Amino acid sequence: MDKLSGDALLTIQAMRGVTTFSIGGKTITIPPAQQLDVGLLSSQPVGVSDTYHENEPSIAVRPNNPSFVVAFMHYLGTPYCAAFRSTNNGLTWTGPILLPLPAPPSGYVVWCSDPVVRYSPDGSKVYAAYMAIFCDPNNCGNTTYAHIVVSRSTNNGQSWSPPVIAIAGGPNRFPDKPWLDVHRFYPGGTTNNRVYVTATVFTSTGCQIEFTSSTNGATSFATPQVVSTSPGCMVQGSRPIGGPAVSSSVGYVLVCWYNSEDDGWRVGKFDIRCRTSSDYGSNWGAEVAAVDDMYSELTYWLGPDCAYHRWWGGMFPSMMIGPDGVAHIVFTADLTRPHPFDDGSGCPEWDANGDGSPDDIDSDGTAGEPGADVEAGDIFYVRSPGPPYTTWSRPHMVSDDYGGFAQGYPTVNVRVVNGVPIVFVAWMDHRVSSWTGYPNILYSIFASWTYPGRWGWWEPNVQIDSVESMSDWDFIGDYIDSSTANTGTPFVHVIWTDRSDKKSIPGDIVDFEDDVWTTRVSLP
Repeated sequence: MDKLSGDALLTIQAMRGVTTFSIGGKTITIPPAQQLDVGLLSSQPVGVSDTYHENEPSIAVRPNNPSFVVAFMHYLGTPYCAAFRSTNNGLTWTGPILLPLPAPPSGYVVWCSDPVVRYSPDGSKVYAAYMAIFCDPNNCGNTTYAHIVVSRSTNNGQSWSPPVIAIAGGPNRFPDKPWLDVHRFYPGGTTNNRVYVTATVFTSTGCQIEFTSSTNGATSFATPQVVSTSPGCMVQGSRPIGGPAVSSSVGYVLVCWYNSEDDGWRVGKFDIRCRTSSDYGSNWGAEVAAVDDMYSELTYWLGPDCAYHRWWGGMFPSMMIGPDGVAHIVFTADLTRPHPFDDGSGCPEWDANGDGSPDDIDSDGTAGEPGADVEAGDIFYVRSPGPPYTTWSRPHMVSDDYGGFAQGYPTVNVRVVNGVPIVFVAWMDHRVSSWTGYPNILYSIFASWTYPGRWGWWEPNVQIDSVESMSDWDFIGDYIDSSTANTGTPFVHVIWTDRSDKKSIPGDIVDFEDDVWTTRVSLP
């Protein structure tokens, strides 16, 4: 279960009625579910309920009319995920609109997890992908299964269709961590109704990355294809995206994912691996490493010493293909992490004999290292010049902070300004903790950008939110997200999990309640 996405793990435990469990060296307590009461909700700035817990958000701006913006997020304390919508370019928001869940079998319950939202290239539809997790509450430990489903809206998020199955689960098949995307910059008759979905599917023999597509606007999906297998279950965090659409038969689709390599999960080096299709996802080229043997992997928890939220998902790629066909990937790596004998949890060494001091032995009985240090991640960028996306640049560091604080969970987007495709990257940054005496206890959202002629050179990092949030003991989501229109004022919208209402240092790190905020960044 530790390799599941964060909310899937919490959701399954909550469905089983588990209130306290241990994982990765921590004991986690899940707060009780709340009674759903829409009248208690506030719509400002996006999702800020004190009763329900919003996190792991996704955002989509209508490409041909930036007035319309849709956000999608967890709505913990209920079985649902929720959408919020704006009709004035993200200035104000209304919601929640609870996304429909498929009807469960008799005696079962169903919960939502891992939401993603995207507009179609022509702006006529909004797609929402998410996990539908089922179980018999009387025997949830032995009956849990899940599907990846997609719902759509044809009125800018006001209402949503019944979900259809994109990647099915079942016996010895548990799909997790879905992602959905389209041909962002290539609207047309061959692309407007194409939708792409990937997920990690856990099986009895390991796990695999699966891909499926729809040609009819998410009304139905093709049989999933396996694009990568891992007997040791070393793959996660896949994403698809549509690239140049050349003709009705030639159109590029790129799928990339995190691979932990054969030296152990969350230990040593890792790759970002990709495959490309030139025929809209029907056939696939060979697997290539967009990032090869990157040192070093993130720990399960954010350091120092296992102190804060789940962190290893920051290695998952965020990706974009611009209107010039150039592909961009951002991810997190920890250059300062010790490698030998590290068990990957980020927790301090284990006190095997109970004398109150570390014994240089981890909980698995092997020699150990101290827990994760404070410099637990930096943001890196690679690019490919165009199809077939088999050659990639060396990684360039985007974050420019001084040592002692972690950066992670990057998101990348492209916005054309005066004919120039500007590559914009935002991420979660802990350098704002510098005044507290508690490394990494606070985070804000920082950003930078680059453009052709300056590839590899990044503008100085700037803080783009106006508040500082307190780190969580457990979970704030496995990603942040960004989106932009193709017309109008060159805004990039960035959305993230916010905890700025937490004030007690360090006591409020165990407060489970999260909110979702967004901001608009005007590019030069």
